[in-house]
Amino acid sequence: MAATIGLKQGFFDREPGAEVYSVATMRDQAQRLWFDARQMVEAKPALKKRIRTMRGVSVLVDESSASRFQPLGRDSNSADGVNPYCVIADELHRHKDDELINVMADSMAARDEPLMIEITTAGVGRESVGWKHHEYATRILEGIEENDSRFVFIAGADEEDKENWNNERVWRKANPSWGISVNPKQIRKTAIEAAAIGGTKLNDFLRYHLNIWVEQHSVWIQAEKWSACDERRPLEELRGKRCYAGLDLGQTDDLSALVLAFKDEESTEETYDIFPFFWMPAPTIEKRLKKDKRIRYDIWVKNGFIKTTPGPVTDYAFIRQFILDEILGKYELAQIWYDPAEATQLAIELEEATGNEEFMVKCLQYAKNLHEATVMVEKLATSKNLRHGDDPILRWMNSNVQIRTDSEGHIKIDKAKSSQKVDGMTALVNAFKGWIFHKREEQAKASVYETRGPLVLRV
Repeated sequence: MAATIGLKQGFFDREPGAEVYSVATMRDQAQRLWFDARQMVEAKPALKKRIRTMRGVSVLVDESSASRFQPLGRDSNSADGVNPYCVIADELHRHKDDELINVMADSMAARDEPLMIEITTAGVGRESVGWKHHEYATRILEGIEENDSRFVFIAGADEEDKENWNNERVWRKANPSWGISVNPKQIRKTAIEAAAIGGTKLNDFLRYHLNIWVEQHSVWIQAEKWSACDERRPLEELRGKRCYAGLDLGQTDDLSALVLAFKDEESTEETYDIFPFFWMPAPTIEKRLKKDKRIRYDIWVKNGFIKTTPGPVTDYAFIRQFILDEILGKYELAQIWYDPAEATQLAIELEEATGNEEFMVKCLQYAKNLHEATVMVEKLATSKNLRHGDDPILRWMNSNVQIRTDSEGHIKIDKAKSSQKVDGMTALVNAFKGWIFHKREEQAKASVYETRGPLVLRV
């Protein structure tokens, strides 16, 4: 519908030199709506005769009226100097601030009857531009605010419906085109998965299918899903096998974690065995017990789940030597992906010791960079393909995890908001960054003939 309005405003409203822009945080997102408009033009000979597509620059033009319709992203840095007649702001919830929206609105001042359209699904958090515009629109609908220049339409479940989200009556309320452009079978299938998996999957269902705004933080992998992955191959059987590791070094007197991830090449499904190792200075154990007796670090030390390092601060040399002697000497450790916050010096020392400049890989800890690996770990765990051997520390850390979702829908473990320690889980995600990197390398090397035979031209 928005693409149709854009075409009407640009080429059929008798506005000389009309400029129509589909705008979004990224130009790729803005192009999606523009592509819809282009398809309409390409499909109708009458439109195609009047409107020309400039493919190299993604612009629709009518040279007789000097009018145009083009996508514009915040990342394109080309909003200055525009004179818009119509602006369609797509996925407003993704906008980190209102700079682009304000620039476009201010640029409309020279037009007699400009039109600004804002379309969005529900987003995450209540500090975003999208939420503020949503709140203002809601107040207009409720009669609290008066603004005759703004038409508001919100299709979504009510806040009180959140408790009954798994009810088809609520689904219908949130989807006016139920059974037309919205496929009930697909919604039912997605709802079953959201109920079973919970966490980010449930948040996605609430946002994309019920148009309910959610908080920035949510639980990650449900305890029962995590517990169902308690089987694991013995580490001794994996000698010589390839693995990737994730490393999260604690601050001077804190817990440090290394997690190895081995892919089961014999499994019919993509399955991994994970093995965590933890270190903490011995004096810190006593401090932790005095602070919170419920977390039995002393029992974990006694049972070999935590290794203590000598002295009042974590001895990184102790960890380095363990990696060299106990890991590299037994397993094919391809790379260690690490949080650079505390591990820069250790990374240098390990690369020098191995003679491999690509052995240590920085894993920057922001949501966009960690999203794919975080989702991968969640999917593996909920499908029973992440075998952890019921390690008690990882089990505890999983229960502590809070997931943060950024304005673009990327997720990561939020250490600051998590209730207790989560270092083992962040190291686990880092390890799967390595496997994702490996998978892409293999795909790049693969011959096209591995997926199809040779093509034959008959002349």
